[in-house]
Amino acid sequence: MANAQEVLDQLATAVVVLDGMLQVTYLNQAAEALFGKSAHRVLGQEVRTLYIDPAEQATVLRNTLDTGQPFTKREAVLLSNGERKQRAHYSVERLGTDALLIEIEPLDRFLRINRDDQHVALQETTRKLIRGLAHEIKNPLGGIRGAAQLLDRELGSDGQREYTRVIIDEADRLKNLVDRMLGSNEKPRFEQLNIHRVLERVVQLIDAEEPGRIAFARDYDLGLPELEGDFGKLVQACLNMMRNAQEA
Repeated sequence: MANAQEVLDQLATAVVVLDGMLQVTYLNQAAEALFGKSAHRVLGQEVRTLYIDPAEQATVLRNTLDTGQPFTKREAVLLSNGERKQRAHYSVERLGTDALLIEIEPLDRFLRINRDDQHVALQETTRKLIRGLAHEIKNPLGGIRGAAQLLDRELGSDGQREYTRVIIDEADRLKNLVDRMLGSNEKPRFEQLNIHRVLERVVQLIDAEEPGRIAFARDYDLGLPELEGDFGKLVQACLNMMRNAQEA
């Protein structure tokens, strides 16, 4: 019996056992917490001193005890601990011939479990949507990169090739971004780099989006040491800050 009580005390569902006189013979820790009363205070007392659904309590409990017919009620209003109202689902069933088992599921916990389940389902739906969208993005990216490579071979001047190289590099960066959206666990690609190189790439991208709209004034500290970082991620971070500044 001690082991059984230990198991019942681990349950989140409140459990109350009554004898044939509708007196409390057992309640687990969840029931103690629910009603704000310890077991030693209510054992041997009538169940009405503990709680229950005032409108139906005596009739329901006595009927289940007499007939053995289980009873379940959803969204019942229970009174406990100085008339404090509790909303709960509860069920009553007979144990043997002269005892009752009452299980009580507080409605707030029930709703919280439902919300958690809905949240998990929504996350899974979102992941599937992102994966589908990411695959749709990757396909044309490959075509854009290939076309830029062909164009780069045809162009005669280095100045024009600079633009095709930006397209190629950005297509690669977007592909890496899409891979991360798909859940890739690829680690950052650290390298020794100069922050000026990162900033120049950001300037190229902003200027390519709206040529001539923004005048950039460079004031670099040439004495800055190189840093270790992922070039693509640093470009993305600085590009985000630049776009936020434009919109501010």
